[in-house]
Order: sequence, then C-alpha cells, then structure tokens
Amino acid sequence: MDKEHARRLFNKYLQNECSPEEFELLETFLASYQLNDTWPELELGNESAFKQRSWLEIEARINKTPAKEVFLWRSYLRLIAAAIVIGLLSIVYLFRNDLFDRQDPLQHVIANQTSIKPGTDKAMLTLEDGSVLQLEKGASLTTNNANSNGERIVYNAAKTSASQVGYHYLTVPRGGQFQLVLSDGTKIWLNSDSKLKYPVAFFRGKTRAVDLVYGEAYFEVATSKKHLGSNFKVTTKEQTIDVLGTKFNIRAFNDDVKTVSSLVEGRISIEKNGVKKILKPNQQSVVFENENSIHVSEVDAAAEIAWVHGLFTFEEASLQDITKILSRWYNVDFKFEAPAKRKFLFTGVLERTKSVNELIKTIERTSEGEVKFEIKNKTIMIK
Repeated sequence: MDKEHARRLFNKYLQNECSPEEFELLETFLASYQLNDTWPELELGNESAFKQRSWLEIEARINKTPAKEVFLWRSYLRLIAAAIVIGLLSIVYLFRNDLFDRQDPLQHVIANQTSIKPGTDKAMLTLEDGSVLQLEKGASLTTNNANSNGERIVYNAAKTSASQVGYHYLTVPRGGQFQLVLSDGTKIWLNSDSKLKYPVAFFRGKTRAVDLVYGEAYFEVATSKKHLGSNFKVTTKEQTIDVLGTKFNIRAFNDDVKTVSSLVEGRISIEKNGVKKILKPNQQSVVFENENSIHVSEVDAAAEIAWVHGLFTFEEASLQDITKILSRWYNVDFKFEAPAKRKFLFTGVLERTKSVNELIKTIERTSEGEVKFEIKNKTIMIK
C-alpha cells in the first residue's frame, strides 16, 4: 500500500467512514512493521502527530456524547471496538520498552479455556439499621427514599429534618460496577472493588459531604446554586476534596499506596494535613500514604475516565498495574511466574465488555510471544 492510500484510509477511520475491509487493510499494513522497525513516517506522517490525532478522536467522541447517553454508558463508542490505531495491532497496540525476538504467538494455547466474563451491574446497599440489600441487573428495588432498577440507584429529593438524616453505604464487589444519583442530583459511577458512604438527604446551605471509603469513583456534582451555594466535599483515607460543581475522578484502592484525583471540568481543591492544591481541568493530583505533599501534573482527563464509557486505557502502564485493574473487573487473580515481566510497559485501548480470555489473547499475540498466560479456574498465570 502506498503512502497516499494509507493516509486516505487513516483519515476515513478518523471520520468514522472506514469500512471493515478498509480497516482490516490498514491494520494489516501497521502489523507488517516489527516493533523494532522504524515508524512508517512516509506513509502515515509524524509518529507523535499520528498518536495525538487518535487520542484527540477518542476525547472528541467522549465529549460529544449527550449526557443521557454517557450516564447509560452502554450504547456508546462502538467504533472504538474496531481499534484506536495509535499504531495499534488488533484491539490494542502495545508499545514495549524493550525489544525482543519475534516468535509465533499462535503456537501457544491457553490451557483450561473456561470463559471468564466481564463484570456486571451489582452492589450491596447497607441501610441505616445495618440491613444489607443486594442490587443487581434485572432486579428492581424501592426503599423509603430511593429506587433502583438494578443498574443504578436514585435518591429522592424529599424534605428531611437533621434528626432524620441517615447514612447509606454502597459497596461494589470485584467484578461489579454501579451508578448512583444522590438526593441533590449529583451523579456517581462506582468501579469494581469500591465503597461509598453518603447521606440519604442534604440540607440547603450546608456542606454536602460523602466518603469514598476505598476504590474508584467518577463524580458529576450538581451545581451549588441549587443548594444556596453549599459546597460538595469528598473524603478519602488520604485527602479531602472541596468542590463547587464539577466533574472529576478519584482512585483510592486499598491495595494502592497513593490516591489519584483527575479533574475533567470545573475546579477542585485537594487538601491533606493542611497542604492544599487547586486543580484545573486536565490536571491530576497524587497523594502518597506516608507523605504530606501533593504532586500535580498534566494528564489527558478523557483517558482517566474511559472506564466510565466501557474502556480500559493504558499509557506506558506496567503489566503489574494492568493485571491489578483486570483482576478487579473480572474478579480473577494474576500470578507472575516470571517476576521480571511485571515491569513490561504497555500502551493501548481495550473494551471492558470483552471476556478476559479475549483480552489476554490480544496481549499475548501482540507481545510476539514474550508474554504468555495460562488460566486455571479463577487464577491466571503469567509466564
């Protein structure tokens, strides 16, 4: 394929006009280049520009999605399934930080091919009296102050006195996800292995406070104008975030030594032990357990919240970090038989709706046989 043909196909891809046959042709063209080959600049142009245009396309699709569609998070970004061709091979392109000999990846067969399905909508709701209710897809539930359709729970904006306010806990297990609408209209997405504490009602003019006990959550906070200017506060084990109406993501899992907050829109203040930082859109703060400092850097916020839209995004992520994320969503355990492979770095985009079998096959295939997996029940060995 000559350079003009390659460029035409790539431009058609970015405009959602690429047919399956044309995409396969473009993918085959990219796959013909070994990881230790020179980037095909004559055919595709500057490598950095190529990658940037692809990431901008992802971000544009996310930003253009109506709020209603985003909240439902299901019927959206199907074209991404064809692969974001940032030099991608198949669903994902994996950039390695080292070179290796080419092997035939198809010669390896994953043992015990029990299909491990992706996570589903499910959670446990703990009421004021300590009773626990199971929430899951296909099962509706009604309480005195909330309704659930099995995919999200919505709280009523009923008038409540201070003496009547109680707190609920929403716990999402490994292999789950759930959505929540607080009584003030704030929308929250909870990822796998996450727990949130919140009041069933808020008072106008009073601080609206919730506690992310652990895990990951994406917030779209209702404007303070509806609550006499009251601010919104999120507490985690390491920090406090003050909000005035914004969109942001917090990641604070129990097995992590850091809390990561990423701002999509608006403004938030991060505080730990008297140290404060203000975040602007597309900035991220990192707070470590044993430090009082707050580290701030520039990020692509759209990539940070891709999980809300049904995607995994990795940019120079270690295989160890990737397996942590996959283990929560698929409720499996990964074990490294070759410890050195924990440090392998990968970049790419994957769909959360795929089975874990499909994802690890993709990683195995695109690693040119350097990474191999073996499934044994709910444990996946990495060789």
